[in-house]
Amino acid sequence: QANEDMKASLDSAFKKLHEHEVSREEIIASNNSLVIQLRKDLAGSEAETESLKSSLRGLKGELDDKKHETSLQQRQVSLQLEMSSRQHDERLQEAERRCQRLEE
Repeated sequence: QANEDMKASLDSAFKKLHEHEVSREEIIASNNSLVIQLRKDLAGSEAETESLKSSLRGLKGELDDKKHETSLQQRQVSLQLEMSSRQHDERLQEAERRCQRLEE
């Protein structure tokens, strides 16, 4: 009887050990699966980050182009105003000379 009790006890212990090993293997497999998924997600995030950086560089380039274009337009308007002002001054001086001649 003692032998059978001991055998039953050993069988129970081996069964629990086997269940523990199976459970441990399932946990390891699950963790490995999670690690693989996290690596995929990270790679996707890195690719998305690079894509966003590239888009940002493109937008910065466009902004720089617009700033340059605006600067050129402002310079052109400034030159036109200066030319118009000079023409106005010349006409005013010519009118003043005519008035002086008429007065003489």
